Amino acid sequence: MNTEIEQYERIQEYLRGRMSDEDRAAFERDLATDDSLREQYEDLRLLARSINKANQEVDLRMALEESEKQLEESSMVVQ
Repeated sequence: MNTEIEQYERIQEYLRGRMSDEDRAAFERDLATDDSLREQYEDLRLLARSINKANQEVDLRMALEESEKQLEESSMVVQ
C-alpha cells in the first residue's frame, strides 16, 4: 500500500506529465477504482490550477509595471 507521501508524489508526476506510458495507464486505472486517490487527485489538480492562475496574474502585473516604468523613463528622455 502506498503511503500518503507516495500517493502525493505519484499524483504530482501524473499532473506534470512525467510518467511512462505504463505508469500513466496504471495510475489512470487506479483513479477509476480508488475513490480516495481520485479525491486527492482532484484536490491537487485544482490547487495546481489555482497556483498557475495566480502565477500568471503576478507575471502579468509585473510585466505591466515594467512597461509603465519603461514608458515613464522614455517620456523623461523625450522631454
